[in-house]
Amino acid sequence: ELSVTNSDGLPPSVIGRVKLHFESEADLDVPIDATWGDAESSDKTPWGTSALNDQPRIPVSYLRKEFASPQKEVRRATASVTALGTYELRLNGTKVGEDVLAPGWTDFRKRVSFQTYDVSKLIQSGTNAIASILGNGWYAGPLAFTGKRNWYGGHPRLKVELAIEYTDGTKEIVISD
Repeated sequence: ELSVTNSDGLPPSVIGRVKLHFESEADLDVPIDATWGDAESSDKTPWGTSALNDQPRIPVSYLRKEFASPQKEVRRATASVTALGTYELRLNGTKVGEDVLAPGWTDFRKRVSFQTYDVSKLIQSGTNAIASILGNGWYAGPLAFTGKRNWYGGHPRLKVELAIEYTDGTKEIVISD
C-alpha cells in the first residue's frame, strides 16, 4: 500500500515508479502517473487538477519598436527592463544580457524587479530596433502543480527604458509603448 499525506491544503500526490523484484518471475516496473487514483479521482491527474496539457496554450508576444539615433558617438547607453511575465530582450538583433526567463520569480503582489544592461555597443547611427519575446512566466502561466493560470495577474506586460548619453552631452530616452 502506498500512502501520501500533504500538509499545505492541496491534494497530495506522488509521481514516480514502483519496481517490484520477484524471486521466481520477471521484475515488474509500474509507473505512478495519471492512471493511479481511487474510483472517485481516476479521471484526474495525480494532483486532482485538470491536466496541464488539456488547457489551451497562450502564445508568447513578439514586441518591437524602432527609434532613430543621431549620427553622434554614444558615451553610454543602458536598458532598464522589467516584465509581468518573462522576457528576452534584443537590440538590433543581438540578445541583451545572459538572463533566461527574466526577471525571475517574485511575489508579483509585493514587488517587481528590473534589470539594467549596458547596451552602449549595440546602438548604431540611424534606425535601431528594440525587440522582446514576452511570455506568461510565473505571472500569468500555470504555477507549479496547481495548474492554475493567472496566479498573480492576467496578461503579461513589458516595460523598457533605454537611456542614451552622447559624447556631446546630449541625452535621449526611448520608452516602450
